[in-house]
Amino acid sequence: MARAAGNRFLSAAIDPLGAHIQRFRRFTGGRVSDTQEALAEHAAVLEAFEAGDAERCESTMRAHLEGVAHRAFGH
Repeated sequence: MARAAGNRFLSAAIDPLGAHIQRFRRFTGGRVSDTQEALAEHAAVLEAFEAGDAERCESTMRAHLEGVAHRAFGH
């Protein structure tokens, strides 16, 4: 999505996140327990993106990031 937005700085910041998230999960001793929630959130973001709905894309991505923060840190 960052690439599609044409923001190379955002793309550069987002690209390595996947590996960092996996390291975070491994080193904190937590087991992945939010798979279903994360998959549903990803599907909602992708659906909005594919529909070309920028506002819905933003709101579903925001909801996903807030959900991740809540599940990871409790807030």
